[in-house]
Amino acid sequence: MKIILGFESSDGVPMLHELYNNLEDQMNRFFNERFYGHSIQKIYTGAICVSKEFDEFCVVRKPKFLRKEPALEIEYKLDFQAYKQMENDQRLDYNLITFLEKILELTNNSKVKDFDINLFVTDLKDFIDRREQRLLIGTCL
Repeated sequence: MKIILGFESSDGVPMLHELYNNLEDQMNRFFNERFYGHSIQKIYTGAICVSKEFDEFCVVRKPKFLRKEPALEIEYKLDFQAYKQMENDQRLDYNLITFLEKILELTNNSKVKDFDINLFVTDLKDFIDRREQRLLIGTCL
């Protein structure tokens, strides 16, 4: 499984490219050897965090199963005001939790075939828990 993190933001949101790249690397090390089925082997995420004046231009699209590759595109919004007030680690955790919530919405989607979504959710929760434990003791995943 491979995960690609995307992030769209407006002015006023700190650019955290290095932190998101690091998080993506951590996730891919964790999920690299895991297999959940043939239909989804890559997930493209798109976190959207924009101020109210740009909100109407950044509509979250429904999850999309790609035809050219066994992949899923999934988008979700992050609350702009809340995100601005957070510390960097909180921002990353908020993004992960929102991603998890969006994935959980797919558990009842009949289009998800040949993909063990429950195992993926369990592993994603495990990744989040391990990351939080390491943050508490001050080490990286």
